[in-house]
Formats: sequence, structure tokens, C-alpha cells
Amino acid sequence: MNHPDIVGHPENGDHKNDELIHQALRLFIAKTLRENADQRSWIKQPNNFISAVAIVLSLLGIAYQIYRDRSDSISQDLASVSQIASDLTQLDYQEATAVNPTAQYETLVNNRRVVLLAEAGRLINGLNDRVPATQLAVLATEYADIQDFSTALNDLKPLTQASTPPVERLEAWRSIATIYSEEGPDEFAGARNAFAEAANVFPDPKEFSQVGLELTLYEQWANFESETQNYPAAFQHFDYARLLLNKFPCVPGRNLAAPNLETEDQEAIEQLRQTDPVKADSAQSAWNQVTSADKCPKSVAETPTPGTTGRAPGLIAQAKPANLRPTSTLCRFDSGPRAGTTFDFKQLGFPGIALGAACTDGQGSVGVTIK
Repeated sequence: MNHPDIVGHPENGDHKNDELIHQALRLFIAKTLRENADQRSWIKQPNNFISAVAIVLSLLGIAYQIYRDRSDSISQDLASVSQIASDLTQLDYQEATAVNPTAQYETLVNNRRVVLLAEAGRLINGLNDRVPATQLAVLATEYADIQDFSTALNDLKPLTQASTPPVERLEAWRSIATIYSEEGPDEFAGARNAFAEAANVFPDPKEFSQVGLELTLYEQWANFESETQNYPAAFQHFDYARLLLNKFPCVPGRNLAAPNLETEDQEAIEQLRQTDPVKADSAQSAWNQVTSADKCPKSVAETPTPGTTGRAPGLIAQAKPANLRPTSTLCRFDSGPRAGTTFDFKQLGFPGIALGAACTDGQGSVGVTIK
């Protein structure tokens, strides 16, 4: 049988075959592109994804180990700094309580102190701001003792921040003032600024402990100004110290402090009288006004007897010393709220007790007397 439509138009069959071929090619190309895309995104391959996760976990493990090692190192360094501060305090105690120490002994002690401070400095440089304030205060005092004033100041200045407890802040500024005053005339302005900063910690002291701190500060400031012959400032600070003393009740410790201030003020007045009698008379008149307002009976200056102790508000009796030892009223606290600071109990009426003997502020801080 003839099929004229097919025979007569062979291109119709070819056209249908072409369409089938083109469709197959399109499907093949699409499949190939998908496979190539999958190959280019290696993370989409199961094995590659597992490998990537393993690498990430490994890196995290390494980072954590580094962190742990660094934390352990910091903890060890902090413990070392604490031990050095403790060793230095013990060294001071041994030096203060040594009986008839020889020059060789003093040299050995000083060499030991220098070695300990050098190691402390190395550790502190790597610890940045992590060292506790109380330890910095102890170390600063030790650096000042060996005339390394710049390091002492670097250790003290962080303690002057507003976040530091007020008592520690006041003592830090007072220590800074002392260091500047020891460095000579070029640093006297820095000393005065530090005294002023310390005085502003308790501008209107109410509690007896605050009054005692401010009294000691102003007495020290007055003596500094007297020594530098800045007499107007000296007398101003002596007068204010005497007014602070008037805030204490009439107790034995307070009555012993009054003559000490009297003696220091009168010595400054006599020094001024040699060059300017008129100003000396004016200073005397101002002092007389302050003392006339005193509500307590005037007391006669007493000579401290080794082994005796007085009492003052906020303080408790100190330990009895051994006979024939040098005495001191300066206490360095090793524990309690004021650990790492020093306080001179002289102006609160305590006569000297043996160097290295126990002392306390009666508020939880305990230490030893130092020279």
C-alpha cells in the first residue's frame, strides 16, 4: 500500500526525530551542569563536609588549649607576685627585729630585696592590670625604699582611680606625695598636688577613722611645707590638723597627740621668726585661736616609754615589745581592709612600740611596725 503523505513529505519524520534529539541533549546538558555544580561546591560532598567539621573542631580544641595554658600561666604569675609581696614583708620583719645586725647582713637583705623586686617587675609587666591593688601598694613601698621612684609611682597610680576603696586611695596619694617630696625641688609641685588629692578623699571626715587619716595627712603635709620654707601653707595645715584633733573625745590617746602637733607648729614658727617676726606673730595668733577652742584640758607632753601603749577611738592596744628594741609608731598592714598600706599612729596618741611588733587599726587590719 502506498502512503503518499509519508513518501511525499519525508522531512516530517526527520523533524520529529530532531525534536527528540534536541530534548535529549537539553536533558543531558542540564544533568551535566548539575553534577559540575555539585563538584564545584565541595562542601556539599558528604566526605568533604565531615572533613571540614573535623578541621573546625580541631582548631577550636587548639584555641581552647592555648586559652587554658594562658589562664594557668596568669594564675601562676599572680601567685608568684603574691608570694614575692609576702616574702618582702617577711624580709622587712626580719630586718626590723634583727638584734645587732651587721653590715654584711644588711647587704644580704638588700640584695635579696632587689632580686625579689626585679622578678616582681618582670611578672607585673606581663600581667597588665591583673595584679591586686594591695600587692601593688606593698611593692610600691619597697621600690621607694631602694630609690626606684619611677617604678613605685607606676605601681601606685592605678590605686588612685575612683574605683579604688577610699582608704586605699588616700594612702596611695599620700605615698605618691612622699615619693615626690623625696625626689627634690623639681617634684615639689607634684607632691603638693598629691597631698591635695589625698585630702579630697574625705573632705569632711565624720568617722574617727577618717578623722585620724586626715589628721595624719595634714600633719605630714604641714611638715613638708615647713621643710620647704613655705610657711603660710605649713601653718594653714597645722591649724587644720589641730581642728581635726578637736573632733576626738578627751581620751589619753588624743591628749598625747596634742603636744606633738604643738611642738611641730612651734618649731616652724620659730624658724619663720628668724626671718620674718611679723608673720611669725600672726601664725602664733592663729594657732592660739585654734587651741583656745579646744574642749579638752591641755595636757603636758609626755616622753614615750618603750613597751607602753595608749588608746584612741577605733584602735586597740598594740602588742608589748621586747626590751631594748628600737621603737616606731608606723604600722604596715599585711591583712584586712587596709592590707598593703601604712599608717602612723603617733598623732592618735600611741607612743612607739618595738619594730616588728604587731599593730592593728581595730577594724580588722593587722600588721607590724616598721621604721
